[in-house]
Amino acid sequence: MGRFLKAILVSIFLFQGSLAHSYSAVEYISSDSLGLEFQKERLLISMREYSELNPYLGSEDIAVRIDSTRAEILEALWQVLNQGPFPQEPLDDDLWHREIQVVKSNNGQLYCYTIDHKTGGSYKPASTILHHRRRDGVFAAHLLDDRMGQDVQETTINEVYTLDTLGTAFLLLGTLQTCNTCFVASAFTVSVDEEGFHFELVAQINDFNDETDQLFFDSKSSILHFAEIKKSEERPYEEKKSFYTFQFLGGAGYQVIR
Repeated sequence: MGRFLKAILVSIFLFQGSLAHSYSAVEYISSDSLGLEFQKERLLISMREYSELNPYLGSEDIAVRIDSTRAEILEALWQVLNQGPFPQEPLDDDLWHREIQVVKSNNGQLYCYTIDHKTGGSYKPASTILHHRRRDGVFAAHLLDDRMGQDVQETTINEVYTLDTLGTAFLLLGTLQTCNTCFVASAFTVSVDEEGFHFELVAQINDFNDETDQLFFDSKSSILHFAEIKKSEERPYEEKKSFYTFQFLGGAGYQVIR
């Protein structure tokens, strides 16, 4: 049900009318928006309700309520991010930090707002809205979708690095927990221009239990280090570890170095 509702939410976003704050015709906001203060209050109300929903209670409708309330939070947050000076005007700090994980670039031009899906199980997907603020004050938001695959769409963003001096290219690192000891780690670039947000999946590691040592970025050298472990088909108990490095070239572009 969660993925179905999320698909509906994304579809709604794609068919809403646009406003001037958008960078292009592909970044949308409802033409009948009821205003920034209304959306902030709507966001707070939905977050309070979400904080009280416990997936472990076992109620028959709890999963439906969690999914629908999360959809309301995402829509209201997306509306706020496309209308106002946010996050410079924080909401309820305690509630906010309890329900929304916020990670930003060191130059403060890209913010990532991630909300956990509260599945109650070992599979822990999340939804993320990206918010880019240009130096001239123009801003726009984008709901992370499945163009790079479901594992990226549902990842929790942990780190954001700026790749250029203009603040238009970024490297994002995230993880998706798929079982009690399993994660999918993803590294992807986000570049922003007048036509909107552009994405590229750089590297991904599936089914590992040590996300810290296998995928990390050295900001001083602009090198992404990537170690992939694969089990041998002939000898299932043997593992082979391959090392790769990605040198970034002053923007979203990079070259692979073995």
